[in-house]
Amino acid sequence: MYLKVNDNKEQESKLKDFMYISFTPEIYAELRAYVNAFDKECSGCGLVKQYINVFEDKHTEIEYRVSKIYLPEAQNNTGASTDIEGLEINKIITELVQNNISPEELRFHWHSHNDMSVFHSGTDNENYDDLKTGDFLVSIVANKKGELLGRVDFYKPFNIIYNNLPVFIKMPEEAMPHVQTNIDKVKK
Repeated sequence: MYLKVNDNKEQESKLKDFMYISFTPEIYAELRAYVNAFDKECSGCGLVKQYINVFEDKHTEIEYRVSKIYLPEAQNNTGASTDIEGLEINKIITELVQNNISPEELRFHWHSHNDMSVFHSGTDNENYDDLKTGDFLVSIVANKKGELLGRVDFYKPFNIIYNNLPVFIKMPEEAMPHVQTNIDKVKK
């Protein structure tokens, strides 16, 4: 038995550091194409890795970098819901294993809200619990307006949800060759 001694105080959490989700321009364009192609909701999954960067000033940035997305073929989509058939996820996992990619990287879920606003519904929350493949799951809700809502669910040591995470497009460090050629021409 436990005796609670701080009855007057509410629990409080503060995140001093920074978490975000990132895509390459190609992955972002693929996601946008899927969202815009359907008049109903649609959904998919993908590969994501966690990168933890600690800086000299002691702050930490945690990046969830999406490296590949999938649009599973068998899904049940309506104007207000989307559900991927379990067999489709098994196909993706089999493909990953055959290509020597760890199925643990399959920690990304995305779905569209078509013309509605972006939010995580009760159904979404249930789906995220069903999609546990490790310590965390990264999810995005997107719509045709181009809005994105990012979220990370942590499952260990207990369930913690970080919602409204920023989403960045990771641009290449160097300019495309034709861009650099044009710059060099003008600088002459």
